[in-house]
Amino acid sequence: MNQVLRSAFCELAKEFIHTPGTANMHMMRAGLAFGPTLHGADIPEMAFFGTFRDGREMYAETFRQSPISQVRLQVLLSPAMVLAYNAEKLAPPFGIYVDDTAKCYPDLCPNSDGSYISNLFQWWIMDDEAREIASALYDQILFYLSKGETHSVGMGYPIEAIRRHKELAAEYFGGLKKEPEDA
Repeated sequence: MNQVLRSAFCELAKEFIHTPGTANMHMMRAGLAFGPTLHGADIPEMAFFGTFRDGREMYAETFRQSPISQVRLQVLLSPAMVLAYNAEKLAPPFGIYVDDTAKCYPDLCPNSDGSYISNLFQWWIMDDEAREIASALYDQILFYLSKGETHSVGMGYPIEAIRRHKELAAEYFGGLKKEPEDA
C-alpha cells in the first residue's frame, strides 16, 4: 500500500510542479481507512434477478444485456469508504490522512512495529527521490496558495480555506526544509 500511495502522489506532484499557470493546477489529498469491503463484481448475478415493481423481469440473459451488469462492476460497498472520504477532508494539500481504523494494520504501516506514529502519512519517507519531489512540491504549493490569497475570488478559493491549507501544508511538509542537526 505504501508503494502505491508513494507512486501515485509522486506522479501527481510532478504534474502539479510542472503545470504552467495556476488555472490548470489541482491539489490532491487522500484518506486511508481499513474495513470490510465488497466489490460489486463479488455480488452474485442472481442477486439482481427477479421482478421489478413495474412488472419487468430480470433474469440471466436480460441482466447481462442491461446496464446494471456494468454498473455492478463499478460499485464498492464499505464502511471504510465512508471513513476514508471523511479522513480526506482532514488531509493537507497533497497529504494523506490515516483514519484510526488503518493505523494499526501492519501491512499498511511504514514503521517496523506495524503502526503509524501520526494520522498524517508522509509518502516521501524512506525514499530520497520522493523526498526531493515533495520538497519541490511544497515550494509550488506555497506559490499556489500565495497566488490564491491575491486572487481568492477569481480562483473560487475562499481565503479561510487558503489560510487553513497553508497551516496544514506547513505542518505536513515543513520538516522537509529543516537543516540537519549536525550542520
